[in-house]
Amino acid sequence: MENYQLVLDVWEGQLEINEAELLAGGVTGMVIRLNDIKGGHHKDEGFDKQWAEATAFVRWPYFVYNPWVSGKANFDWLAANMPGCPAVAVDVEVRKADVSPAAYGAQLAAFMQLAQARWKIHVYTAEWFISSVTPWPKVDYWWAQYPYAMYPPNKINVSWAQLRTMIGQLQWPPVNANKCPGAIRMWQCSGDRLIVPGSNRAMDINVFPGTVNDLRDWVGYAAAPPPPPPQTLEQRVAALETEARAHGWNI
Repeated sequence: MENYQLVLDVWEGQLEINEAELLAGGVTGMVIRLNDIKGGHHKDEGFDKQWAEATAFVRWPYFVYNPWVSGKANFDWLAANMPGCPAVAVDVEVRKADVSPAAYGAQLAAFMQLAQARWKIHVYTAEWFISSVTPWPKVDYWWAQYPYAMYPPNKINVSWAQLRTMIGQLQWPPVNANKCPGAIRMWQCSGDRLIVPGSNRAMDINVFPGTVNDLRDWVGYAAAPPPPPPQTLEQRVAALETEARAHGWNI
């Protein structure tokens, strides 16, 4: 696989992360878990800190949908806790035994109607959950599918070069893309197995085909401004002369 952005998704269990190391390794995006649903919606204890420390990345939150409450109740909690961001990924992978696929689909439809009026929405899920919801929302998908090459039996440390080599062997789209109910725009290709530089805990590895501005556009941010052109010799001389005069130096 070529021409992609490296995106990591993180949660409170990752604890301290060296963001400078991630940037040096070429990570451009970070998806930060907003909540879990143990005992009801529970905001990740590390969310606010990690959100503030991720300003150098294309950042957006992911929200774990709770089928124990209504679509509106899910929306109300999200609206009360959502940071300033144009998009949110909705994690739909939690089952409730007495909620039928049709009932789950109706819940999600009610939630989506409210949420899409506020933010760009895409859904995180995987093939093993598809039978639990009918119908699935008609949105873009962040798809989980773990090739064996990216999912070793045990957690391992990898260098950035090793990770790039592993990703370079992947083929886009994922092999089970036909199972996804919408367009796959981002691929979680390794789940909690690979420990990258900058963390001592495994992280989920994601790839987004395209440029960093493509990623920014998908999340809903404006394109990053291009770097200013280098100064000409004449401009540098003029700037030095201006500085010298400001300090009263003779030149």
